Amino acid sequence: MTGWTDLVTTALLGTDRRPIPTPLPEPWEAHDLQDTDPAGQLLDLAAVHRAAARTGRAAVRLPEPPHPPGDQLPAAPALAQLILKRLLSRPEPTRIMLWLNGCDHHGLTVAPELWTPLADHLVHGDRYPAVTVSAAFGTRGVWFVSQNPAWSPLVSRLHPPAAITTKPVPARSDTPANRRALAAVRLTTDREGAHTLVIDPPAVDAEMRADGIAPDPPPRSRLGGGAYVVRQLIAAAGAHVWLDEWRQSPKMIVELVQQAVPQWQADLCAGWAAAAARDQHAGWAQALAELGYRGEHAAALYRLIPADQRYQILQQWARDHRPPEQIMDLLLSEQRPWPNAAVSLALQLLGSGTLSDPGADYAVAVGAHIPMDAYTLVLEATERYLSGDRRPALQQLMQARDAFAAVEQILQLRAEMERAFTANTDIDEAASGRTP
Repeated sequence: MTGWTDLVTTALLGTDRRPIPTPLPEPWEAHDLQDTDPAGQLLDLAAVHRAAARTGRAAVRLPEPPHPPGDQLPAAPALAQLILKRLLSRPEPTRIMLWLNGCDHHGLTVAPELWTPLADHLVHGDRYPAVTVSAAFGTRGVWFVSQNPAWSPLVSRLHPPAAITTKPVPARSDTPANRRALAAVRLTTDREGAHTLVIDPPAVDAEMRADGIAPDPPPRSRLGGGAYVVRQLIAAAGAHVWLDEWRQSPKMIVELVQQAVPQWQADLCAGWAAAAARDQHAGWAQALAELGYRGEHAAALYRLIPADQRYQILQQWARDHRPPEQIMDLLLSEQRPWPNAAVSLALQLLGSGTLSDPGADYAVAVGAHIPMDAYTLVLEATERYLSGDRRPALQQLMQARDAFAAVEQILQLRAEMERAFTANTDIDEAASGRTP
């Protein structure tokens, strides 16, 4: 009986030199060879053999598909998702950014059914802050976006939300930098259990110089040599080492500094601020912010604190009559458009009349995302009216009407979003308009 080897031999020699062998095996014999050309018949038989061989072979085992990460913050309420869906149908970056900010502020995420339309919109828009967008997608959403090559421009700007708020720090406390810092700033306890601090700046040796510790402060600096060395030693150590060795929280350490060695407060806090900014240590950041630290790295530390706690700290500063310029500086570092709490605090500062910066009102308007054409027109029109040029002033106010309509729409949308993010409405009720 003819076998596959005979057919291969015929194919190698050519059907003009060797005909198709007969008789054919039963499966091949049953196949209707419609092609009259022997070469075509040979190809048909090869196809039949290939199909039969694949039918009897075990399927190839493919690798397991990638699994999405399991952790994900809860999705925003259905009413809020419905607002986002409406915004994406006619996207305006300002309004979508308002929604993303609100979502991040409430610790919520975009529902999975809106990941695709949101990614399609964001892929070509680089005006959205990566941190806010990543937080809104959540861990699973960022993973989902990374699976589609068409969204690679967006993926390159995103970070897994876990990477935004956490950063591993070395667990060891016995490194040279940590040992030096702990030797220069020592926690002691008396017989009654009371804590105090001993500050002992060391002489800078060759090994310390090699590690970047300078013995003398920069020219024109008001720092003494010992204070400058202590600052550097603390900044070079891990932010975690004080918590590990002293078993004290950053807040307790800062309070101890105020009580025990207030003359060293500026130098110690400057070193801890540098270490906390480098290690992204939120605990140190909050303790130093509550203290009112305003030195180098203050803005970086401020951004490490969760948004709701940031505003609470600034509101407390306002109640404590801290310099309003300091509060406004930190407010201006917030992502724009600002959430309602930031806008309210800024307007409170403006209304107090204590800000000396003449551009602060403009900055607040931008932060609140109020169109500046309306803002400027009203100021100019008021000035013209008071100077007696009343008719042009009224015409100028009419021109501002459309701009103020835009302001009204933004404010209404902000209020609608705030209600939506705190609502408890299912998607059917939200779609039908039966909202609480």
